Amino acid sequence: MNKKSYRGRGENKERPLYFMMAQLPFNREELVGLNEPRAALMDDEANLRITRRNLEELRVRAEILAEHTAFLEIGCGRGYVLADLYKQGNGLYLGLEPIPTQFKIAKQTLAQLKRDVKTTSSLVARFKAAAKFVKQRGPLPVWNTTLEKFNVKKGTLTHIYSYHVIEHLENPLLMIEKAYEWLMPGGKLMITCPNVGGAMASKNFATWRCNIRAHRWLPDVTSLVRMIEAEGFLLRKVFTYGGYPRPRSLVKSVANMYYKWQNKGDVLCLMAEKL
Repeated sequence: MNKKSYRGRGENKERPLYFMMAQLPFNREELVGLNEPRAALMDDEANLRITRRNLEELRVRAEILAEHTAFLEIGCGRGYVLADLYKQGNGLYLGLEPIPTQFKIAKQTLAQLKRDVKTTSSLVARFKAAAKFVKQRGPLPVWNTTLEKFNVKKGTLTHIYSYHVIEHLENPLLMIEKAYEWLMPGGKLMITCPNVGGAMASKNFATWRCNIRAHRWLPDVTSLVRMIEAEGFLLRKVFTYGGYPRPRSLVKSVANMYYKWQNKGDVLCLMAEKL
């Protein structure tokens, strides 16, 4: 990765791909994933609640639910966020999921949603429109493919959302490049991912809960904002949350509020706009 170079749309000259890693509080060679992936990950309902909260805090949930929205979730997992948007919103909601097992569940989730509504409803019409929105055809608005192969018409999406995906990519810049290509002017990119600049990672990176083998790289606020702006996006909002690794308690609540205030939470969430 660090032997290549990258020319962002907002840059005047080439820079090494590792330029965005410069501010990280650890040596690059330490990023080896010392911990095994957790068996008991957060359930889908918890992730859905967090997604709703994040979109509300970014102040974009209302516009995502609007009629003329064209929304893509990169790494849609089991499809629960898309299903939630289809139930509440009036836009067109698409999903990309490269993992076959996750895609299979997402397909079942959306197929059940389709069966639960009348065939004359606008919801079914949006399912059909989704197949025309991309050059590949599909019966449901979710595709089992990769960023490289997913072929959305350029400049047609209004929102792109990614929840804990970018840290799994060998080349995280590719997702940002594709997002810039697919979004229309004024379109918004929203990313949620671990924050290696948080208090817990800085305290003991080796045992930090996000230092797992499945994570190929880990950004902090500064490095991710650099990547976003180098591609030509304008940063609109960024915040962090979470971090205190204890059961729910008053101490945990106070500590997490402090971490969020200091931008030292375990997770960072940002929104950027294509100019």
